[in-house]
Amino acid sequence: MTEKDILKTVMTREFATTLRVIQAFPQAELDFKPHQRSRNAESLLKGFVFEIGVMIGAIRHNIDMDKLHQYQPNDLLQISDDFEKNSSDLLKEFETADQQRLNAKVEFFGREMRVIDILWGMTLDQIHHRGQLSVYIRMAGGRVPSIYGPSADEQPAV
Repeated sequence: MTEKDILKTVMTREFATTLRVIQAFPQAELDFKPHQRSRNAESLLKGFVFEIGVMIGAIRHNIDMDKLHQYQPNDLLQISDDFEKNSSDLLKEFETADQQRLNAKVEFFGREMRVIDILWGMTLDQIHHRGQLSVYIRMAGGRVPSIYGPSADEQPAV
């Protein structure tokens, strides 16, 4: 297996899990935040769509942070739909990207990084923030879905 094959498997699995976690968040609690220094739930949820946008931009060798920061969804359903559509688009674009495109370096937060390293980093960051959101779900009164095993609310997804 190539690095690309491994990453595709990881992204496919993790994006599906993240979508379930996004969909589990209670719509009425988007302003929820567990501490004054924490981001609110809406900001965290929008971050998932933002990161997919960064990944698409990396593959295209054109990360437009200004445009990505303008994302203003109407509600949780739009965030969920946008994440599902954009992650599907990303996986299709990733599938057609050749090794030269993935190994090329692009500017990312003032550093030159390989595209594939940006994709790995954003995928892992998404997993990190998904864990954060799963805690928010419980505190906001929602039901935490199975992620890597059963939760108190749900048996593992098959």
